Amino acid sequence: MKKYLILATTVALLLPISAPVSLAADYLGKVSESVVRLDSPRGPFCSGFVIKGQRPATILTALHCIEAGDTYHFDIKIDGNPIRVLQINVAQDLAVIETDIKRPALKPRKEPITAGMLVTGIGHGNGLLRPVFTQSVVINTVYNPLNQQYLLLSKWAFSEGMSGGPVVDTSGKVIGIIQWEFLLTDGTAVDAGTPIDTILEITKDYWETK
Repeated sequence: MKKYLILATTVALLLPISAPVSLAADYLGKVSESVVRLDSPRGPFCSGFVIKGQRPATILTALHCIEAGDTYHFDIKIDGNPIRVLQINVAQDLAVIETDIKRPALKPRKEPITAGMLVTGIGHGNGLLRPVFTQSVVINTVYNPLNQQYLLLSKWAFSEGMSGGPVVDTSGKVIGIIQWEFLLTDGTAVDAGTPIDTILEITKDYWETK
């Protein structure tokens, strides 16, 4: 089954700023330390996030961030360091990579994702050096009779370059990853990505367990 989360209208923010209380929580600053920018000589930029923090760090990103057609690009760098591809999943557009940096790892959410949850998408929107934070609320779950499983998110204000970034709950735990843009039947533009339960089914061996 294809599973979607439909999220309410978002607000794009950059840190450090004077943010609303709900967005100024310490967890966002801590989460941003785990979000990385993938630099490519061909452009555009993409994002990823650390799932295992010891050096070399293990990072989850969107597969389309490191490939074009049938070609995988190994000249991508993070903080000036080359990457190594550990695992790919074409159906869910996921890639696990590693590079010689040390950053704190994000943790996955294991509790159910419910309507009304406040969530935040994080990534290097428009190739900015600092991560962009985009807040939203889960308003519904729907199903589609296909094999892949997806989150549907309301349109991020800075989607360019946010692919591969995490979607986190208010405790900073990962509920999904930002990957695609879709048009709904009413013409509404939404972003979409793989939810955490499907991510863990594919990549569970790479996450930090302590």
